[in-house]
Amino acid sequence: MRFLLDTHIWLWMFREPHKLSSVVHQAVAEPANDCYLSPISIWEVMILLEKKRISFQEDFAVWFARTVQDWNYTRRT
Repeated sequence: MRFLLDTHIWLWMFREPHKLSSVVHQAVAEPANDCYLSPISIWEVMILLEKKRISFQEDFAVWFARTVQDWNYTRRT
């Protein structure tokens, strides 16, 4: 199955995974499912950062690269 992740689902996966329902967690963790992230989600996060509505402990580019790497690793195991 293919999923286009909403911005908040993407953020919650890596910042607040306890907020994900078990159904969502299973769907994004299932290796047989294809999950996609829209460029709009990246833009939305950049806007949230500019407005200081969210913050990261590290540079956003570093955080983004790490989430992509972690996500790919998690989905393979």
